[in-house]
Amino acid sequence: MVDVVNAIADKKALFTFLKTYLTGKNAPAFPKDSAELQDKLNYLFTLTPEYFIGAISAYEIKNAADTKKRIEDEMKLAQDDSKQGLDMNIYGNGKEFTEEGMIQYYSEKRGGIYHSFAKVGAPKQHQEES
Repeated sequence: MVDVVNAIADKKALFTFLKTYLTGKNAPAFPKDSAELQDKLNYLFTLTPEYFIGAISAYEIKNAADTKKRIEDEMKLAQDDSKQGLDMNIYGNGKEFTEEGMIQYYSEKRGGIYHSFAKVGAPKQHQEES
């Protein structure tokens, strides 16, 4: 994930997004706007993995069209796989994938979380955990 953050050219936009993303969440106080870049980068490591991975995944889906397209294509392939169909109610609006669903999928993929998408025979408890 550090490489992903380092590859983001516009750090100012990233931190503006991050500040908004974390509003209302139980996260440590965001550094002041006047804080040095290094302090803001260090702040990322005070976040729980859920918030850190979620924020970076959301930023990429919303700001990198190639990443959004790649994840959407990956989700469509998984949807078409009869052994691993994605639940369109979890990752979409019941009919198609939504941006929020793509962010959730991408975050789960990065975080290594057992997907809630309905693998055939997946224990019900895993489907309810997400």
